[in-house]
Amino acid sequence: PPNPAGGRGCTAYDVVVNSGFFRTLQTNPLYFEFFLTVAMEGLSEKYGVELELTGWRVLRNRRFLGSISAQNIRTRPHIQELPG
Repeated sequence: PPNPAGGRGCTAYDVVVNSGFFRTLQTNPLYFEFFLTVAMEGLSEKYGVELELTGWRVLRNRRFLGSISAQNIRTRPHIQELPG
């Protein structure tokens, strides 16, 4: 497929997902699409950017591009009550 940036540079965001959860996502295309939508909306909100919701890719035969930094993993879920 053509480069969505038209050959120009672009910003990429890595999303770290538990491998067991990722396997679950792969078994249900609708669930996978829902997860990606929520993840992209979260990135948009967190970084104040507008993301293209099409043209995303799951890397094949690679776990990440470039270098990956250490990640902090919560042992307890973070639950936040939203207004309304």
